Amino acid sequence: MAKLIVNLIGRICIVQQGNALTALFMDTGASGDRAIREHRPLLATSLDRIAQQSAAETSLVTIGAVLTGSAAPKTDSIGIWSLDGYEMTVDGVANAAKPARDVTKLADLGAIVDSVAKNATYEQRILSANPKRYGIAGRFVIPDDADVTAVVVDAAPRKFVPGGHTQQLADFVTCSIDFANALKGPTVTLRRFGSRERTRLAFKAQGGDVTMTLSNLCNCVEQPLVQGPDPNMVLEDREFRLYYKLVKSPKRIARPTPEAPAPPVIGGVRPVRCYYAIRLDLTGVSS
Repeated sequence: MAKLIVNLIGRICIVQQGNALTALFMDTGASGDRAIREHRPLLATSLDRIAQQSAAETSLVTIGAVLTGSAAPKTDSIGIWSLDGYEMTVDGVANAAKPARDVTKLADLGAIVDSVAKNATYEQRILSANPKRYGIAGRFVIPDDADVTAVVVDAAPRKFVPGGHTQQLADFVTCSIDFANALKGPTVTLRRFGSRERTRLAFKAQGGDVTMTLSNLCNCVEQPLVQGPDPNMVLEDREFRLYYKLVKSPKRIARPTPEAPAPPVIGGVRPVRCYYAIRLDLTGVSS
């Protein structure tokens, strides 16, 4: 059976409520922090797999791609949709087996905050019908049957300072789920917050797996390096402080930042990691 594969990268918070997972795209404009670059929540997928012309024409822009990873290179057209102000859901998918879910390698906001402020509480209304006013730009309701994996590229643990919380940090999240029907592809629905307005993207069943990327990134290629408490380390992801907007109380807390060895300069540019996603466990907490 073909699969729907959804990759998530960027300023995203994966909220856990029991086995339910919801991806929240942080609204950088709502932060009021001018030092944080604008991030844009976007959906990108192959237009070749869209089943209806009317749905394809709702894309913001089309970009060309040349795929060279296989023996026979091919070209593709990638459609881009905005997720800003929208909730995304998926129909027409279902795994027969119990889903495998492991997001433990995502930065654990609860543990990080606990290292500097005990008994903190979090903004529960990020899961309400219209979370835009609570700093959420967009939302993806991950299907209950989807396999979900947080993927680590650099296995070296990161220590957050202050506080000292230490863990590996995943670079992106992959969700994978079978088509429910071999003759009918899945449908993605984008519903505008607080409105009945909807955009539906139906996918063709033929052609194998459907892959899409949901991102919330800026155009950053380098950022000033700030030395951490350890003279051999630098603060790696200074925009990580955006996530502390999700803390409801106490109002003022220290904002731990991951530190890492100073990255090398490559081609005159010092590459940076400024796209770590997080997880927040709200199990047992009503929205």
